[in-house]
Parts: sequence; C-alpha cells; structure tokens
Amino acid sequence: MMRTKEVVNMKQEIWIDNIKLFACFLVAMGHFFMSMVESGILPDSNLHKWFVRTIYYFHVPLFFMCSGYLYQTKSYIRTVVSWKDNVIKKAVTLGVPYFLFSIVTWILKNVFSDSVNIQNEGLLFTLFLRPSSPYWYLYTLFFLFIATPTLAGRKHALMVLLTAILLKYVCAAKFFVIDVYAINQTLDNFVWFVCGMCMSVFRVPIICKDKKWKNAGLLCCGVFIAISFVDLTLFLDKVSNELIMGLLGCLTVFLVILNGNGVGNVTSAASALSKYTMPVYLMHTIFAAGIRAVLMKLQIVNPVFHVIVGLSASFVGPVMTVWILEQLKLDFVIYPSKYWKWKSS
Repeated sequence: MMRTKEVVNMKQEIWIDNIKLFACFLVAMGHFFMSMVESGILPDSNLHKWFVRTIYYFHVPLFFMCSGYLYQTKSYIRTVVSWKDNVIKKAVTLGVPYFLFSIVTWILKNVFSDSVNIQNEGLLFTLFLRPSSPYWYLYTLFFLFIATPTLAGRKHALMVLLTAILLKYVCAAKFFVIDVYAINQTLDNFVWFVCGMCMSVFRVPIICKDKKWKNAGLLCCGVFIAISFVDLTLFLDKVSNELIMGLLGCLTVFLVILNGNGVGNVTSAASALSKYTMPVYLMHTIFAAGIRAVLMKLQIVNPVFHVIVGLSASFVGPVMTVWILEQLKLDFVIYPSKYWKWKSS
C-alpha cells in the first residue's frame, strides 16, 4: 500500500507554487490578449496566433498536473468512506469560488452585454452544463477528483496512465459521441491529472533535482519553441500534437523551475505571491473586461493604454480585492478550507 511517503515535506516544495504562479500568469496573459484581439483593439497578428496556440499547449495542463501531484501526495482515496469525504470536501473548496464567480461573471456579461466578446447562455446552463471561461477548470477538476482514486503503486500508476492516454484518443477520435461537457472535458484532461499523480508515485521531483535535469529542461525548451514555429499538423494528428507539445512544455517548466529554485529553497517572492494565484485566476477576466468596458465607454481606444491599464488591472485588481476580503474576514469565498476544516468520517 503506497501513499508516496518518501516524497519531501509539502511545505518545502516551493516549486509547486512557482509552477502555479507561472501557469496563472500565462492564463491571464492569454485571456487578456485574446479579448483585446476579439474586441478589435489589437490586430490579429501571426505573433498573437503563435503566442496563444503555444501557451495553450501546456499552461492549463500544468494546473491539472500540479493538482494531480498534490492529490496523490496528500490524499488516500481508495475506500467508500474516503471517497465520500473527498466529494464533500471538494464540493466546498471548489464549489464556493466556482459558483460565486461564475454567477458574478454571468451578471456582468448581462449588464455589459454590448461591451463583452462572448454573450451569455442561461444561468443554470452556464453553471451546470457548460461553464464559462476560466471557471471550466474548477468544474472539470471537481469531476477528476471524484472519479479518480489515488494510485496504489507503480504498476497501478502505469496502468492508469496508459488508460488515460487511450481515453484521450478515443474521446478525440469520436469512436462514441457523448455530448456532455463534463464527460468530454474530464476524459480530455484526465491524462494531465494522472501525469501529476504519477510524478508523485515515481518520486520525480526528488529524482530530477540535479543540474543535468535542468540542462535537459533547457533542451526541451529549445525543442518546444522550435516545433511551435512549425505546423506540426503536417505530420501528426491533433491529439498527438496536444500530447507531445503539452508534455514538452510541461517538462520544460517543471525541470527548469524545480532546479532553478530547488526543493526547500523558499524565496520571499514566491511565498509572498503564491497565495494570490487563486484570486488572480478567479478575477483576472472580471477586472480586465471591466476596465476595457469602461475605457470603451469613454471612447478611449489607444492600444498601448488599453494594454498597460488592462494588464495592470488583471493582476493588481485581484490582489487588492483579496486583501480587502481578508480584512473583512470574507476571503472564505476564495479559500473555503481556511475557515471550514472537514473531519473525516
């Protein structure tokens, strides 16, 4: 029976926070520049297309991998009772921010319907059947948590990983058609979640803590960037594209960040900024879209001004908001587990 006891103390694994910070930054940047192009403020250039296509290969998979790693390292979910406890815990920790910010975003899209790029479906449809961006990640993550028991060992890990890869291909090839967003997204991202779990089982952060692995990460980075400038679809199908480029991108970030900061080397910057990953993820689109709507109402269309003010709002706005919520003891809407400690049955 294995729960990855050999993995270093989670408090020392600052690399996880650094990876989530980096992935969060890319998510915010990607959403911001896509919205600027869709609004007609910035041109749809080849550079923009390359940037968006490239980061989407790996920035969301990074989040799923980090979640899978932490899940496997800190949990033991292989009984009915532990599964039930896990469902309740995840329903609260993911559900509170998901429902609150999804509803806020839905309301704002209706209020500023003439200024946003994507129009609303019905509220219940958005909440339960097809969540809006970026909250689809929390929605999908919940189903991954409740559908995936923790791994029992290395053989089990390899078997589940091969199954996850097969399911991704089966889903993409449409061997069977299930028009259910939750199922499709869970099957599509299951492989990244399991990759993170396997990193824990195989003690990858310990094994790869070495200068030679940092050099390997830099090599992966060079290969990834080189391939990103080539139309890979000339010789690979779309799913293989996603898998190969996703793995290369994630491996690059993992190896460089792991060996750049090291397990246990807690930097003041990382410890100060890591707690803002969730607020920025939850609120960056709200602040960016809000600022853009106000500027458009004021007939300010200067691209440089929009970029400076919009990007600043994407990061500063969430940080200031969570600081205010903390002072008012209302930050449970972002961190429910901070105030609600679930006791196992």
